[in-house]
Amino acid sequence: MASLLSQMIEESNVYKKYSASRGNGLFASQDLQVKSQVIFVARPLLMVLDTAQLKSHCDYCLKPPSEHSPWADSGENNTLKRCTGCSVLRFCDRQCQKHAWAQYHKLECKVYAAQPRALPTLNRAILRLLKQHDAGILPVGEWEALHSLQDHYEGLLQVGGKNWQDLLLVAKKLQQDSGGKRRLETILRLVCLVVVNSFTLTNPTFDPIGLALHPRSALFNHSCEPNALVRFDVAPKSEAGKFPPSGSISVYTLRPVSKDEELTISYIDTTSPLVKRQQELKERYFFDCACKLCSQGTSHVLDGLRLDGDSSAYQRQEESKKLMNAQTSAEQYLEWVKATPGLEHQQVAEIRDAMSKLAATHNWELHRYPWPQLRKLLFLGLLGLEEFDAAFLQCAILLQKVYPVIFTQRHHPVRLVEMWTLFRMCHALLVTQTSPEGYSEPLVTLGCAALHELNSLLDIGGRVEGQFEHLVVKALHAVQSEPFIWGKYEERVSNSASAWAWLDQKIHDYLVKEEGIQVEELGHHN
Repeated sequence: MASLLSQMIEESNVYKKYSASRGNGLFASQDLQVKSQVIFVARPLLMVLDTAQLKSHCDYCLKPPSEHSPWADSGENNTLKRCTGCSVLRFCDRQCQKHAWAQYHKLECKVYAAQPRALPTLNRAILRLLKQHDAGILPVGEWEALHSLQDHYEGLLQVGGKNWQDLLLVAKKLQQDSGGKRRLETILRLVCLVVVNSFTLTNPTFDPIGLALHPRSALFNHSCEPNALVRFDVAPKSEAGKFPPSGSISVYTLRPVSKDEELTISYIDTTSPLVKRQQELKERYFFDCACKLCSQGTSHVLDGLRLDGDSSAYQRQEESKKLMNAQTSAEQYLEWVKATPGLEHQQVAEIRDAMSKLAATHNWELHRYPWPQLRKLLFLGLLGLEEFDAAFLQCAILLQKVYPVIFTQRHHPVRLVEMWTLFRMCHALLVTQTSPEGYSEPLVTLGCAALHELNSLLDIGGRVEGQFEHLVVKALHAVQSEPFIWGKYEERVSNSASAWAWLDQKIHDYLVKEEGIQVEELGHHN
């Protein structure tokens, strides 16, 4: 008889409760402080890399080779070992391949080898699940718990359209690849269940790399102003050898939570304006969100536009139409670029054109959708072109002007990751010696200041032992022992105010000269 996969779930801080309006949900069993762990699942029932990540990430530990160093340009061996059976999956070393083979890959390798190309992410995820179920190795009760979740099968069928046809094609292919023993409707319901309840698997810096699902963590309800956040980079504290070192689902509070308060996460990008959030939730999850943020209507900062209060109602109406036209055009660019991830470097001109349309309105806030999303894509595109100085400024704008408005907590994970990115950009500019004249000295001080502040902010509410935190500590040790670039670390940290002031001036000059932002449109945020 096959051995069951090991599992470890910690959830002493939560309890499940049903309500007629929201269904099942998870609630705090006691008062919780910020960064309290509310649930931990050592082995997600599903954890699969996106097809685009298969060549660059180990399929078992989920890491790219460069993640073992604080520097992306470390010169380390970046070679992943390809599975000789299917040539689809890659692994860091023999140890990762051995674990993967024992736990799942021996069940799927021949199916992968028979395909003309790598199967799509959803197909691989559900095929792996079906194979593990048929082999009788899933942890006790998890298959049944999965099928107790909502699948919204009838709702998706009723809406129909291309989305339904895509799901049907996935199910038909799965029926064929899994041996043809199950009825098509049975597989189709499983496909719907996974689509509705899965999370986007992210790396330590919250970049999407795949798909993950576990029945327990799927019980979290949504809020556009969530009080908890999902991470996948925290390893089990005990019995670590039984589980993959990455991919465990851990959920932490973003703020203090009172006893019996519902714990919520976000299912979507909550930086979008009200109408877009409501539309996305309705189309994918079939509910109308009535969270605190949505209850504020269009008065929230995410929906704000600068309209002249002294103009007539007719003028404001016409101005609003022009603004919505600008948003529609910019959003079309955004969706077009997002449809081809990894190719942002080929679309820099188009992204800049979309951003210029928003800037030309002189009414569009830097933090309002879709400007931040376009700016992030521009950053990725410039990075791909190795235009590090230009990418550095886009990162700085997000850190100093955009995210403080959207995420008001200084220790919010998105802001911490962006500060890490700023430090990495300082390092890249110094190492490649591509910084503009006069930048070197301020960049060194800024890099030291950013890393020091980041390390301090990670201690708020207690430090989580995640891979992101480990990356920061590694970088801190590397900086303090690298006198060639980062000499006089403590002295530079003490001069951090001047470095931040220098950066803010560079941001101001760029926005005014290059993006045409008027001075009165710029605010200061910490």
